[in-house]
Amino acid sequence: MTGRRWAFALLAIATMTGCDGESTHDVAWYKAHDTERKAKILECQNDPGELEHAPNCQNAKEAATELMLSSKNTRIPQF
Repeated sequence: MTGRRWAFALLAIATMTGCDGESTHDVAWYKAHDTERKAKILECQNDPGELEHAPNCQNAKEAATELMLSSKNTRIPQF
């Protein structure tokens, strides 16, 4: 019986951590890698039901947002 509990616990942990073989990249990595960021965003947009909350999808989208905001003139005009 304890063997089954261990197997179930390991299966639950593997499911929660998302063992899909893909390493997770942070926002800084996606900001530095344009091609990979754009490819990941397209992949995520193609399957939002499965990938919407995936760490790499969120990090790639955040990197794109930060790059977009940093490229604009966000100064407050002085009158």
